Amino acid sequence: DKWENVDEEKRPEYSEKIISEVDHMSSMVTRLLELSKIQDGSVKLNREDVDLLLLVQNIKKRNMESILKKDIDMVIETDERAENYTVYADLEMMYIVINNFMTNAIKYCEHTIRIRLKKYRNSIEFSITNDGAGIEKTDLEKVWDVLYNSKKNKSGQDENSGVGLSVVKSILDAHNAKCGCYSGFKGTNFWFS
Repeated sequence: DKWENVDEEKRPEYSEKIISEVDHMSSMVTRLLELSKIQDGSVKLNREDVDLLLLVQNIKKRNMESILKKDIDMVIETDERAENYTVYADLEMMYIVINNFMTNAIKYCEHTIRIRLKKYRNSIEFSITNDGAGIEKTDLEKVWDVLYNSKKNKSGQDENSGVGLSVVKSILDAHNAKCGCYSGFKGTNFWFS
């Protein structure tokens, strides 16, 4: 509205802020639409054999710039006895789940992220733990809620849309997977099986 009143030299700064907000809103709307489709069952799962270990390794590579920038030690642990970590799932949706968990872990981590794949007789458990500040006990049940976001930036605005974990939960529910989160004074763990 007041673009004409902004000094010429400050316009690039304001433009950057406007573009950032538009991108944020666009991302939030897209995620809300994804969530709505998953919840009403209009998204059909394209199930296939998915190697969770390979998927985790690929997502780690794609996030390597952020990992290096924060100097994070990310470790992937597996069972010595397990030959593979194949599940029958929708690859695209599993990518969304693991990428969301990983980007959140990177965002809130201090130094270390530990990813663990554990094979049981009839299931595989994925877990990711970061050593950042824990989530308050009163917030743990709410982390899966749509638009819930306990983290605010210094200006008091949301750092993210608060939609990601609700999309993740809907995807895992569509796969009949169990999931959860626990957090202590130092560190938070998200898992699914």
